[in-house]
Amino acid sequence: MHWILGLFVSLFVGGVVTALSLVHLRKYLEKREDEFKEFSRGQKFDFYFGIDFYPPLPESVERQVPLWITGTTERLFFTFVVAFDLGGAAVAMIGWITLKMLASRKYREQSAKEEGATTPLAFEFAGLLGNLSSMFFALVGGLICRAAL
Repeated sequence: MHWILGLFVSLFVGGVVTALSLVHLRKYLEKREDEFKEFSRGQKFDFYFGIDFYPPLPESVERQVPLWITGTTERLFFTFVVAFDLGGAAVAMIGWITLKMLASRKYREQSAKEEGATTPLAFEFAGLLGNLSSMFFALVGGLICRAAL
């Protein structure tokens, strides 16, 4: 039972809470509350459940790894790392966040400049907070799972 609860908290609750907080933070940074109202229910659902990026990304000819795959996979991996009490979990989490932030830095700067509504630094910190939130739920889910061992 602990495993089901731990994985639910990590994967589902963590995904929804992280996505929800990021949507609200980005709406605040972009000052686009009116524009947000124009999106369809399906688009809003995708934003709030971490399936799609908010604000919507410009169409690209390149295929990108879907956001929900990255978030779910990282939370699942780190939930197991914490649950099985593998050494260096905190260092690995910080290392993963660092790699993700470095790999996507150029993109976030470009997106912020194209939008012109916020500074690249604000966009960077929104991403950092989203990653930290995701890792927090992986930690909590892993600790719940560990209680079963």
